[in-house]
Amino acid sequence: MKTDEEPIMPHSNGVKQRLLFTVGIMVLCVAVSCTAQHITFNYARFRGATEPDTMYACERDDGIPCQGSARAPETNWFVNYHSSSKAEVGSLEACADVYLTGDGSLGPLQGVGGLGSLASIGGRAGIVDTLTIHGGTGAGVLTLYFSVSGTVGGSGGTNPLGRPHFQYVPVIAGQSRFDLSTDFFFAGFEQPAAVTIPFTFDVPLSFAVNFYGLAQIIDWVPGAAAHADVRAVVTRIAVAVNGQIVPDFSVDAASGNTYSATGISPTGIPPGLRPPTDHPPAICVGGWPATCLHTWGAVAEANTGRPLHMQNGWATTGILSNGHRDWSELAAATVAYPSDSDVSVPAACVFFEGFPSLATRVQVVDLGPMSCVPGTVTQSMYASSEFGRLRAYAGLGARNVEGTLALTSYGAAYAYESIQIQTDSPSRVFPGAQSVVGLTNDRVVRFTFRVDGHTGATADEADAAAGFFMRYSGGPCPSPGCAHPFRPWVSSSAGRLVQFDVEYDHRYPLSLGVQFVAAASATAFERDSQTSYSASVAANFSSTAELVGIQAFEGTIDDLGSEITDFRVLSASGTQYNASGAVLEARIGIRPKVVSVSGAEKLAVDVLEGDGFDPSDVDPESLTLGVIGTERSLIGCDAIGSHRQAEPKPGRAKKSKRLSCRFKRELTGLTADSPVAVLQGRLLDGRPFQATATLGVRSKPRSGLLAKRQR
Repeated sequence: MKTDEEPIMPHSNGVKQRLLFTVGIMVLCVAVSCTAQHITFNYARFRGATEPDTMYACERDDGIPCQGSARAPETNWFVNYHSSSKAEVGSLEACADVYLTGDGSLGPLQGVGGLGSLASIGGRAGIVDTLTIHGGTGAGVLTLYFSVSGTVGGSGGTNPLGRPHFQYVPVIAGQSRFDLSTDFFFAGFEQPAAVTIPFTFDVPLSFAVNFYGLAQIIDWVPGAAAHADVRAVVTRIAVAVNGQIVPDFSVDAASGNTYSATGISPTGIPPGLRPPTDHPPAICVGGWPATCLHTWGAVAEANTGRPLHMQNGWATTGILSNGHRDWSELAAATVAYPSDSDVSVPAACVFFEGFPSLATRVQVVDLGPMSCVPGTVTQSMYASSEFGRLRAYAGLGARNVEGTLALTSYGAAYAYESIQIQTDSPSRVFPGAQSVVGLTNDRVVRFTFRVDGHTGATADEADAAAGFFMRYSGGPCPSPGCAHPFRPWVSSSAGRLVQFDVEYDHRYPLSLGVQFVAAASATAFERDSQTSYSASVAANFSSTAELVGIQAFEGTIDDLGSEITDFRVLSASGTQYNASGAVLEARIGIRPKVVSVSGAEKLAVDVLEGDGFDPSDVDPESLTLGVIGTERSLIGCDAIGSHRQAEPKPGRAKKSKRLSCRFKRELTGLTADSPVAVLQGRLLDGRPFQATATLGVRSKPRSGLLAKRQR
């Protein structure tokens, strides 16, 4: 019976040696959830996985890398290791590094089995799905073609080895049957890797395809090291019967993803459209907890998402030195034409680079992709990033192109924010200690984004696709430098609501980074070289991807538990958030400025005009005021009036609008420990807004004449 070890393969010195296939399990069957689409496993191990004296220095199946140094058993050698992996729709990444320190004074690693001297570091990323394939009868063969990129190597001794590896594993009755698996050895980066899977037409097939990055050492000598940092993308799928290609096959996938001749696409995305695989770093200089806004665009390979040329917008913390809000914006374009072409490209075709005015930005978005002289491909991109609001646009135009076309245009916006969720505890400032009172530290925050936009495409002898991608990274951030990996992409070809559930520990700030990408792609494969084709495709999501809801739950991702209905959101950027998401910011003035805990004072609140905010647009009946902001403490409001607003020049003032309202102090929940008053409301058109002000709160009420005068 076959185990989870690789078959015999040749060494560089011609001696055949069994090398461990680093699945990292001790049984022949592993349970797989029927809803799983992607799996990862990272580990560092001594000796063979199925040998009686095997030992793991690290093993993680939760997406967290393995990293550290471990002493090899009964030796003076130290194995320094790192392994990580990531699995997304049609894209698998794995990384493994190992190097030795110490010495051989106590001899090499030894064991009772044939692989007793092995140190194996590995990252594994896998696709798990159930497919029903149509288009023929009887038995057939499904072939997944992978484009593999990255670096591998080793040094020291004769047997250090870094390499990628593929494996097909049947899933039967919910169990991964490694005893029935098939291994596919990597032949080199120059040609696609092919994984073949037998199937029967119209019969469901459950399977896993695993991709490994392996770094292994057998010779224990000074300087021994190995590494593999590799990525595999499904770029083509073929179905054959008796060696004959079935051109018009179709696939029903339990995951909901699209399997076609051009690869695997996420749910709701047309075949051939892929998310980007790389992005420029966002360098934001600021304090902790951090904030960051960034924009960028790119032209990329359509079949892999690998950028060929990038345009980088500026990165900003979102807060200017004067305290005003900042944002990041990019509008740019590129043109590509054959390297051997002597065509003189008109200046108008290149568009522009840099940061345009609003009028120019609107012009680019409205014009869409543009084609210039025959044989050229043009790309336009736009992105804007604010806290709670992300915008992106991508266009691609091709005119009479000959040969092969496989390009994608991206416009991308990124925002990173730090927040705290508060319920009934005192207000804190960043960086914050405990801010939510509860039985446990477990919480989940659900962020809901509304994405508005549309796509459009025309193509002649080419395939065109457009849509958007979103993903997030987030979690508790107890100290500077905390980092969370990005979660898988969410995607669509039309506007929709996108929700992210993020775990956090209420004792610490919650970090959240959101990336929003518009993508437009045009492809033409395996066509006659004399055939030319044209395409015009655009993904216009420049309306906005806007944060429209925040919910808090007293539970975990798997079991959300009860919802926390009244809470306040503090942000490191100063942006106003509440249950309605990112809301308009208003200014208020409150009288008296000092109140008592047990007093019965009425609070007079003026909603002030400023920065485009008009108090006459406020719906007075929507107003609530308190320490959370949802307290129903309103008594009533007066008609819109005016007040004197100080000008920078002494002695001068101007009149501005104000809405004056009265609230019951005792219903607000304001205390000496919670002196920040939060006003929430809506405009007559339904848009939410919020404002805050800090009061002085006494523990005892005033008495006698002072109290009478105050009343």
